[in-house]
Amino acid sequence: MDHDEGFQLVKPKKVARRCKHGLAQDPRPTGTSPLDCTDTCTPEKALSKLAVCQKELMNSSYTYGVLQTFIKAGIIQNHPDDVFAQAEILDGSGAQSSSKFAASSFQELVCYGVGNFSTSYIARYQLALCLHLGKLLHIDSACMYFFDPLFTESEKQTLGLLGASVLTKNEEGKRKVEKTTLFYMPHCGKALYNNLLWANWSMDRLQNLVIIGNSFEHITLSTPDRILQIEAEYIKRCQPIIIEFPIPNKFEHSDIFNDTSVHVPITEKVSVIGSEFWQNAQEPQYDYASDIIPATTASS
Repeated sequence: MDHDEGFQLVKPKKVARRCKHGLAQDPRPTGTSPLDCTDTCTPEKALSKLAVCQKELMNSSYTYGVLQTFIKAGIIQNHPDDVFAQAEILDGSGAQSSSKFAASSFQELVCYGVGNFSTSYIARYQLALCLHLGKLLHIDSACMYFFDPLFTESEKQTLGLLGASVLTKNEEGKRKVEKTTLFYMPHCGKALYNNLLWANWSMDRLQNLVIIGNSFEHITLSTPDRILQIEAEYIKRCQPIIIEFPIPNKFEHSDIFNDTSVHVPITEKVSVIGSEFWQNAQEPQYDYASDIIPATTASS
């Protein structure tokens, strides 16, 4: 683990991670699969299919790996049923997060860009995991917020039946946090992560968020500097104060959770870093069609 420059990346042992190259403007996986549903799903049908995914995830080694990653990141102490009480959670470097988080401290969960879960099996599994994490972290369903400009009315109704809230405004990721918040953003574009970091570019705000999404380390290594400067300036700038924990991609369907990491602020560094670090925080402006759907073109 390199402490001198770049992200502090805690790597899992002997786990191969899939990297995505040549992403289209919408980086979420596309195409059809036998697991996709092409018929129009009612909210009741969507809930039934979602329950199947939740059951499969609960019994999977992938969820085991997610919980181990949460323990390593300091988000939870051990599995609620003490499954991991005796588990070895450190890698060869012995690295753990020094974050302030605990399962009971999260007050909100915000999910951006999960996609059309009524028809896409990828979106359905991602949503199933999101809901499971909300329960794990004791977040009230009314404090779980979802937005995707692609959501159908039926999908919004489905989320309502789950007790969750559907945001009516396209925030473009520019949501300022006032409470300890988990952002769940699977396979989102660089600009969305970048906007979120910009919106919370202060010592007080940045300490209150954890981001689950595409690896920031992979974004910075695989993107030319000129593109980083336009679409991911704040992803690059946050490197000294963010520690990244890759989640081992052990799920049966390898295209659902690939390239996913937990990004946690390093509390000690955030609180003592000089004021100049937070200066020159201009709102991102994207000069060409980026991988984000702007509010002016998205439906409410």
